[in-house]
Amino acid sequence: MTSLVDPRRAYVSVMRTIRGALQRTGALKLLDARTDRRWAHWARSQFAIYDFEDLAALDSPWWSYDSIDEVDAWLGDRTDIRAFEWGSGASTIWLLKRVDELISIEHDAEFANSVRDISGVGENLLTIEPTTSSNPAIPSGRKGHDGLDFSDYVNAIDRFDGSFDLICIDGRARTDCLRKGLERLAPGGIVVFDNSDRERYASALNDNELQIETHRSWAPALPTKSSTSIVRPIVSSTKGAS
Repeated sequence: MTSLVDPRRAYVSVMRTIRGALQRTGALKLLDARTDRRWAHWARSQFAIYDFEDLAALDSPWWSYDSIDEVDAWLGDRTDIRAFEWGSGASTIWLLKRVDELISIEHDAEFANSVRDISGVGENLLTIEPTTSSNPAIPSGRKGHDGLDFSDYVNAIDRFDGSFDLICIDGRARTDCLRKGLERLAPGGIVVFDNSDRERYASALNDNELQIETHRSWAPALPTKSSTSIVRPIVSSTKGAS
């Protein structure tokens, strides 16, 4: 009988084995010293797959590199940036260094505690776990999440007043998060929607009321290219016209 091996798990296992060897020889430190160069940053990040602490040290969200550059440029010299994210992680640490206020929502309590310990985000990271339901009002399309309702998770943004300049969507129930996030986006603000090439997100991203700028390129901690989209609502020039 032939056993089937998950290619992703196999890749992670191989990279961690190589990382151990590089650490013992000191070669990993040499690579760390070159991470100001994109190729070296990407190569180093391959040894940080599913290792949040290691990836966080590289000061990079888990988005495509081109989208990271785009968001960094958009932030520029802006001040008083208020940000909100569904799905915490390396992006939380990256954003904390670049925005004035960040509120983060995470569905996994254990992972949320790890992010709090490393990032210092404190009480601004809320753990909102899904509830079990035979008929979820807001389900997740992720494998293994059947029978889970993410309504509280998606609607957690309603606990906070005001609008947000930057909203990042990289967690669960992303299409519903996009719908909810657009309602709370400040004029001129942007939404970062990660893994936008996944088929289950197509219906939400094909809305003709949205301006979608998709950046497909290499990404940290991934062996293949990935897509991250910058989403803006289309503002009609005829609005308010008599």
